[in-house]
Amino acid sequence: APESLLDNQGRRIMWAWVLDRRPSVEYGWSGTMTLPRVLSLGEDGVLRIEPVEELKQLRQRGKSLEGIQIAAGESKTLEGIEGNAIELVATFDPKDAERFGIKVLCSQDGEEETVIEVEPSKGQIKIDVSNSSLNSSIKYTTFCMRGEDNHEVTEQVAPFPLEDGEKVTLQVFLDKSILEVFANGRQCVTQRVYPTREDSVGVAVFSEGGSATVEKIQSWEMAATNEW
Repeated sequence: APESLLDNQGRRIMWAWVLDRRPSVEYGWSGTMTLPRVLSLGEDGVLRIEPVEELKQLRQRGKSLEGIQIAAGESKTLEGIEGNAIELVATFDPKDAERFGIKVLCSQDGEEETVIEVEPSKGQIKIDVSNSSLNSSIKYTTFCMRGEDNHEVTEQVAPFPLEDGEKVTLQVFLDKSILEVFANGRQCVTQRVYPTREDSVGVAVFSEGGSATVEKIQSWEMAATNEW
């Protein structure tokens, strides 16, 4: 149920509604709105979707790492970058990787983690929630509204074809239970996740089926928009 407006700068700004994935009887009805997103049409005729610039005002205590080499099958925990209310901006050179991306909300032993994965050969990006929570009552279904035709899933997949040699910049907003991922300004995937462990705050980068490089990754803690 998206809502949009045209602001005084001529921007088409859209908010989307994200449902709660927890049992409604146990937790009560609830949902949340996404961050405001700017929709525009690129010169190539492709729809663009990007977070509004004003969100940069929430950035605090920034950190940065560069030149992270990731071997095939390797997952590297990023020392000093962690949290459950953070913004990340990471630029990847996919090289020959079959799959690569970022893991967030990782426990120290990997029991809980949420995976943001790009798979160039399939032209897709996905959020894998199969290990996001130890809470067995969390259910993800093929449709937002649960019904007879629904079945459980563990991935949210969206099209994301890449040009030859194209690098990938993932801009990730994580605020406790909501995860929003913008990819090269032309795709966005959003999900609710519910880790249970206090140490599920780690961030890692990974590559599978080949090597990849994180040219640069920046992180910021996000300030509260409402101090009350």
